[in-house]
Amino acid sequence: MKTREPRQKVLIRARLRGPDGWHDACILNISSRGMLLQVAEPPARGSYLEIRRGSHVMMARVVWAGGHRLGVRMQDLLCIDAIVGEPDSANPDAAVRIESCIERRATPRPSAYAHEHSRWRAQACQFVWLVMIAASAAMLAFSALEQAFAQPLAAVRSALAPG
Repeated sequence: MKTREPRQKVLIRARLRGPDGWHDACILNISSRGMLLQVAEPPARGSYLEIRRGSHVMMARVVWAGGHRLGVRMQDLLCIDAIVGEPDSANPDAAVRIESCIERRATPRPSAYAHEHSRWRAQACQFVWLVMIAASAAMLAFSALEQAFAQPLAAVRSALAPG
């Protein structure tokens, strides 16, 4: 049996956007991979949620729901200290900055060169597959023609053979 990741008990207000819109929520405990939330009407298991706490925007999937509580698994790892330490307002000037926690949007995106290189590789793979399919079709056609002409050519050979 897997050991549970340590959870930090908290009592933090948050906003939750589920399949039926925005709702108030309360984070009851938090780990780097998930949260225990309390809401008035929990969404169904498997629903995808957007959770907002201050300037933090987190994506999660509902793993279980019962009563007014639900457990969610986060899309990205959480920096617990940054989420717990942030004030309730979404004012970025008042937010606590923790350098060890890098927000997903701050990571560099692939360059245009990487995108073009990926496209080129995909086109090359497609060309190779088309060549392989064409060669297979040509071999199949040659085999069919060889079998079709085998009997008539054998009859001509036996007729022309000295006898």
